[in-house]
Parts: sequence; C-alpha cells; structure tokens
Amino acid sequence: MSGLLDSVRREFDPRCMVSGQPNKRGCSASLEGTPQSRIVVDLDKPSSPLSGNKTRCDYLVFAEESGDKDWFTPLELKKGGLRPSKVVAQLQAGADAAFEAVGSHLVNFLPVAAVGRSHRVDRTKLKEPANMVQFGTQRKTVQVMGCGGKLVDALKRGNR
Repeated sequence: MSGLLDSVRREFDPRCMVSGQPNKRGCSASLEGTPQSRIVVDLDKPSSPLSGNKTRCDYLVFAEESGDKDWFTPLELKKGGLRPSKVVAQLQAGADAAFEAVGSHLVNFLPVAAVGRSHRVDRTKLKEPANMVQFGTQRKTVQVMGCGGKLVDALKRGNR
C-alpha cells in the first residue's frame, strides 16, 4: 500500500474520523463497493481542521487500493437542492485541507455532491471550467449523485 491512510491518521485528529455511511441532515452516501481500507473524516466535528471555518464540505473520504489506485473524495451532502457556487467553495475547502495534509501522495481525486434534488441548470453550471475543484495539479468537475446513492458509482462516472 502507498501509506496514504497512515498519513491521514497522522494528520487528522482521530476524533473527527467516523465509521459507517456519511450522513447529514437527511442525505447520505453509500460506501458499498468502496475499499475496506478507507478513512472517512467528518469536517463538522469540533476536532476537524476546518471546524471553525464556515466554508467546508461535510466529509473527506480517503481509500487505498492496490495498483496505485488510491483515491480521495471531498463529499458534500445536500438534502434539498444545490447552489453551484456554494457547493464548489465547500468542496474546494475540503480539497485544500486534504492537500495540506496528504498532498505528497499521488491519489485519484474526484469531488462529489450528493443531493436530494437538482435542476439541470445547476448541474450544467457545475460543469463550467470556472466551477472545477482543484487538488494539487488536478482540476475536476463536481460529480452529482442522488442522496442515498453509491459513492463508487459517482467515482466510476467521473473517471471515465
């Protein structure tokens, strides 16, 4: 393995690491199908590096897979609709915190927003170059999935 999760354990307070499915305010993301070697960081916990910052995504998900397929996902959960500029700012704050902690590791990166409902115009805005999220030199479009959906499906769509 690459040591990604060891770095995450060193850099993040264990009190902000959670087990189980990411779930906030009636919206969740299923981790079914993701590697068992993973760490989920809840950025709303007081022990998280962004707890005092109002702009942050809900979770950071780190996973190790064999064959240089380690990945990282900043994850925002919205039971209702989404405002593209706000979601991008939240995901970017999470990506920045993760890069500061583990930026030396080469990982596949994809920002994801799970939403209860979304309008086509909002999903289209998220695809504009100005709304991409950056992690180191990687710039990616936010993948939108429905609340309760599988995170692995969004990752597959985003890495085609």
